[in-house]
Amino acid sequence: MIQIVRSQLADVVSGIKADRNITVKASDEALKKIVHLAYDPAYGARPLRRYVEHTLATEIGKNILTGAYSEGTSILIEPNLDVKMYEGSSPSEEEEPENLFRFVVVNPQ
Repeated sequence: MIQIVRSQLADVVSGIKADRNITVKASDEALKKIVHLAYDPAYGARPLRRYVEHTLATEIGKNILTGAYSEGTSILIEPNLDVKMYEGSSPSEEEEPENLFRFVVVNPQ
């Protein structure tokens, strides 16, 4: 599942890479958290892609629009270890995505 999420993240952010030369990667821990939050065996990988598109890509887009990420920036998505997730729990609205994940600028321009 982690490889699927990694591939879907690469697909979703490929437009950002082409338009703004912004690179986005996610740590293995972040990918595991995405699988935990979004995977549903009944629907296969579709919920994973929706989560990546609607949650992570939206947050990255907001930061681009506000000027937090400039052209040529590299971003690493990591889980926010301050937010505890319990088996079978789902995050509340105020916990997505800025509280569940940290978007770390690796090489600010």
